[in-house]
Amino acid sequence: MGKKIVIQRKGQTMKEGTIGRWLKHDRDNVKAGEALYELEYDKANCVIEAPADGILHIYQEEGSTLPVGTLIAEILQEGEAGTGPEAALRSAVRASKTEAGASEKASEEKKAAGSPGRVRATPYARKLAAGNGISLEEVTSVKGKDRLVAADVEAYLAKRRMVQIPSSEESAEETRVPMSAMRRVIAQNMLKGSSIPSVTYSTEVDFTECLKLRQELNEEYQSEGIKVSINDLVLKATAAALKKCPDINVSLDKDEIIFHNRIHIGMAVSVPGGLVVPVIRDVDKMAPDEVAKASRELIKKASAGALTGDEMSGGTFTVSNLGSKGIDRFTPIINGSQSAILGVGRVKEQPVVVDGAVVIRSIMVLSLTADHRVIDGAPAADFLGTLKRILEKPIFMFV
Repeated sequence: MGKKIVIQRKGQTMKEGTIGRWLKHDRDNVKAGEALYELEYDKANCVIEAPADGILHIYQEEGSTLPVGTLIAEILQEGEAGTGPEAALRSAVRASKTEAGASEKASEEKKAAGSPGRVRATPYARKLAAGNGISLEEVTSVKGKDRLVAADVEAYLAKRRMVQIPSSEESAEETRVPMSAMRRVIAQNMLKGSSIPSVTYSTEVDFTECLKLRQELNEEYQSEGIKVSINDLVLKATAAALKKCPDINVSLDKDEIIFHNRIHIGMAVSVPGGLVVPVIRDVDKMAPDEVAKASRELIKKASAGALTGDEMSGGTFTVSNLGSKGIDRFTPIINGSQSAILGVGRVKEQPVVVDGAVVIRSIMVLSLTADHRVIDGAPAADFLGTLKRILEKPIFMFV
């Protein structure tokens, strides 16, 4: 029985995907679990594996952008026909072309590969460059990479926007640059978030004890080369607070409130040309060093444009930290289908009154934006109060 290969949905907002590169050829014998093709979509890419053993019949070309669910290939057994006349026709035509022009195609590929100045890039990267009126040679001269992906083009476009400033008073008063694919997705998500009837609640937290804990943990993990960041502790504490306040770990689906039984926290990460939100799963069950390792790996992959769909979906709550940018407080916008997001400001030494005496303490401002359709002011305040208590006495992260 044949196995259909379709454009898979990776993430709740995905509507279409691009075949970046076939990793197998038409009529190749494949094994279950082998990599078939690279799928590019929204702000990420991933590798799709073969679901079964058999002969691969490819129906769609590299670079094709198609709706979710579109049939692009099948894995068939010897002598088995494809599903439907269109698939069979395409397969037959492709086979005929392959047999008749194999030597010619091989010669052309060899010539292209050896052509001086040719830049290797994924089809989606080529499409993105062409759509923005730039050459791949421009990008590779800056990136210095042998093979470009869409994230490289996005990064180049972002850098170019920063330098496109009129050189004199006679120059144009404005410069217009088309939105990149990543920026369009971000804009759509932010528009959805801004349309939610939300309220933002803020509180100050004494982060002094957390800084002491961080120092102790980093001394403990030094031999392993692991460093726990301020954000790692915030993620861990947030998970502990969500466990104690399950009415915040929710989302709205039409007329139903979904209470999530697991705590998967999205972590906003700035990348060239935009923002991505990889997800750390089951944070409440992780030790600080595990959170640190998971967050570093996701940040590394985000910077390289190598996040997969699974790594960017399934979040139940999001943390956005602008403290490293020197921001004291801000109003974050709820991400995707979630119902709340935590904004984290910088840690700043301030004079405060403790037991009747003025002392210097490390203060952080937390801002919770919540969907008022499902989260009222009282539970939002309770959550912030619980999180504040955990951060000020970090032993509560573990009990």
